[in-house]
Amino acid sequence: MGCTQLISSYDVANNNSAYYEYSGSNTFIGEAFVAGAGGSLCKAQFDLATGGSPTGSVYAKLYSCTGTPGTDGNANTLLATSDAVDITTIPNKVGPPYNTIDFTFSGAQMYNVIVSTNYVIGVSFAGGDSSNYLKVGVCDPSTVANKNFVKYVGASFQYNAAINTGFFAYKSDVSFNGMLLALD
Repeated sequence: MGCTQLISSYDVANNNSAYYEYSGSNTFIGEAFVAGAGGSLCKAQFDLATGGSPTGSVYAKLYSCTGTPGTDGNANTLLATSDAVDITTIPNKVGPPYNTIDFTFSGAQMYNVIVSTNYVIGVSFAGGDSSNYLKVGVCDPSTVANKNFVKYVGASFQYNAAINTGFFAYKSDVSFNGMLLALD
């Protein structure tokens, strides 16, 4: 089974700036969006780099969304968490653009996204410090309908409709090889 069908995106090629993630600062950077397709979330991609020499794991996370993406979309309930990516495998790079990094959602974490439903997807890194951090590519300023920037800082999620986070979210490919399946 492949993972090439797009659910939603904001092309990372639009990124012109970055937000940093580390302990005591932003620990989640993402994007509120409306799902353009439904299906099992299997992969997300983000424009990332490191600063200094951080250690630990980075995760992609999918949340339900309160408000309206594009104006006041904000994260609510955690729905799925990707497999870990070792931050030491993410190259340091001057940019943006940075490095397109894949995050795999597997097993029970392959959340069934519903078309035309609001979500927030992003990357989470809770380690490091102000000298050892994760860089997340963003487009600032940006005005894109049905999408907006979301971050977690301190003890709450915050949104900004004037910024966007580059991402791609994919669902599993389904091939029935010409067979008709009946589900009870």
